[in-house]
Amino acid sequence: MNKILAAALFALCAVCAQAKPYSPEQYAKVLREYNSVAGANNYFESGKFKEEFELRKKYCDEGLRDACGDLGLLYVTGLGAPRDSKRAGELLEYAAKNDEFKAISEYYEAALDIARAAEKYPDDKVTQHLGAEFKNSLEQCKAYKGDRHVCFRALVISGMLPKGEGGLGLSQTEFAKTWEDIVVSDVERNGMDESKVNALANELDGLATR
Repeated sequence: MNKILAAALFALCAVCAQAKPYSPEQYAKVLREYNSVAGANNYFESGKFKEEFELRKKYCDEGLRDACGDLGLLYVTGLGAPRDSKRAGELLEYAAKNDEFKAISEYYEAALDIARAAEKYPDDKVTQHLGAEFKNSLEQCKAYKGDRHVCFRALVISGMLPKGEGGLGLSQTEFAKTWEDIVVSDVERNGMDESKVNALANELDGLATR
């Protein structure tokens, strides 16, 4: 193996080296714990991004792929940590390639595409540009325009930013209505079986009850 290839493989495995193996049942349990702790503390929505970064990093270091993907999102936006396109790409790719669930993997694949496109934005404008991209994707979603999976894209971007000021600019009520619009529009456009949004919801529900 030449030195260049060895270095490339080492970089790709830098994330996986942190992880310890979980059985499917253990993984589901740790994921529920992670989501519960994140929801209870509400760091992200209350603007405590450094605390949110530490929470995601803790669970990523313990081997939770989803937390690694979520950590990558913070490196995309620079919320809670300096922007780092390389690290964001590593974490999102790891989450996308190692998740046992198709729709969850597709979620992080879409986030990786969005992250790569966002590299051109300056640090002080990235959240503003992502917010504008969310609104544009949402409008296309509800109008049945653009790519057939634009609703899924809107959903992914919504997970990269806080709901309120400095993010999506939505109240809790408005966000709930937006979520409903995304689900309904995606199912109507693609059908229940081809809706990525519906598939993601079903997989997350299955993990919550495993």
